Amino acid sequence: MRTLTVGPNGPAYDLPWIVGQEQGFFADEGLEIRVMDKDISQPQARSLADRQKERLFDAGEIQIFNACEWGCLRRVERAQHRGWLIARRPLLETQSIVVRPDSGIEWADDLAGRPVAVAWETGGHYLTLKLLEGFLPREEIHCLHGGFHRNRLEALLAGEVEAAILPEPFTSLAEKQGCRVVCEAVFRGGEVVNDSVDAATAAGLIRALRRAVDFLNSDVEGYRRRILAMERAGDLTYEEVNWRRIAYVPPKPYTRAEFERARDWMRSWGMIGDDVQFEQIVNPALAEAIAG
Repeated sequence: MRTLTVGPNGPAYDLPWIVGQEQGFFADEGLEIRVMDKDISQPQARSLADRQKERLFDAGEIQIFNACEWGCLRRVERAQHRGWLIARRPLLETQSIVVRPDSGIEWADDLAGRPVAVAWETGGHYLTLKLLEGFLPREEIHCLHGGFHRNRLEALLAGEVEAAILPEPFTSLAEKQGCRVVCEAVFRGGEVVNDSVDAATAAGLIRALRRAVDFLNSDVEGYRRRILAMERAGDLTYEEVNWRRIAYVPPKPYTRAEFERARDWMRSWGMIGDDVQFEQIVNPALAEAIAG
């Protein structure tokens, strides 16, 4: 049985991997999955190269990670260890731009020139840009690196930033303290493997993840309560969380059309190289294997 290690992420992102291992879905594919714990004891670095998941992947100590779509492209382009984006990940996540009740900010237009705390080059950062460019000229969008979810919320409540983008359950925790959502959207990320993962292994990983999604959706309240317990989001209760902001769907192949849309948008912000091609991000043999 081959052992593969999944890089550390948040509970909602990693839960399908954890459940797939617990329920034996990966074992049925001849695989053992180890999911690393995320280290939040130190501030989150702004540079990708200095972060836990990226350092471990470059060193070959993890073979799998998941990230937002834009982050996957950015990381695969830059990774020192060859990686491939093999599929859309199971998590459908809503993140929300949140403001304090006394901020005077009533809607997205009011964020012109005002700092919004994000985790740099993560899904929330890219989503903030996508959300706000529908309302503001790009030169009036101001993102700053605010670290992990709980750090951004703390900075918002302390008045250190005007707004912050947050996922659940931290959006609901902010709302419990009187904050308001001014805009939000759903986004979906991807699953990345390194070049030690062959086509048969990739196909087995995706089959097991699909089974894990089915298992999670057979007990929705159970997985929601588990996420809340793992996140340790203050005194927030299950009933206070807006659970419509988290959902799981089966992983699916990442297409050329999706890549081109994401790449072109990232190019427009100077966030990816001008010459990045689909074949540098998606291995055709792996893509064909998981499509079956």
